[in-house]
Amino acid sequence: MRGRRRRVSVQKEKEKEEEEEEEEEEEEEEEEEEEEEEEEEEEEEEEEEEEEEEEEARKWKEEIGVRGGGRGGR
Repeated sequence: MRGRRRRVSVQKEKEKEEEEEEEEEEEEEEEEEEEEEEEEEEEEEEEEEEEEEEEEARKWKEEIGVRGGGRGGR
């Protein structure tokens, strides 16, 4: 009986270790996914900011063009 109990406990230990490893892998994957999502969000924000800046520059140029101010006005 002792040999069987020992085998069962060793098997349970192995199963527990495998479960812990799987959980760790899942956590790492989740962290990587979160990091990727954060990076994508940051990129989107940067693109939006660039678009806003370009729009502001375009409006500013149009306003100057309408007023006829500045050097080399056409």
